[in-house]
Amino acid sequence: MLGPGPNELRLKLYRIQTSVFKEIADENDADFIDLSGEVATEDGFLKDCYFNTDPTHGNSAYGAVAMNHILEQLGYAL
Repeated sequence: MLGPGPNELRLKLYRIQTSVFKEIADENDADFIDLSGEVATEDGFLKDCYFNTDPTHGNSAYGAVAMNHILEQLGYAL
């Protein structure tokens, strides 16, 4: 197994993916939710308390932040 790619490549690929998803959301009059500011480190990766060993997904703490953000956008305060 080769392991994960270099951080610079991984971050560029994430930004491309995010840009494409945002563009698709915009084209379909949908909201795109980007949580990177509150769950990410200064270098753009998930903070330790939010990442899972799965290379592309956050853990349940990340899911809770995402769900709270979605509920806030819908007008529900927790």
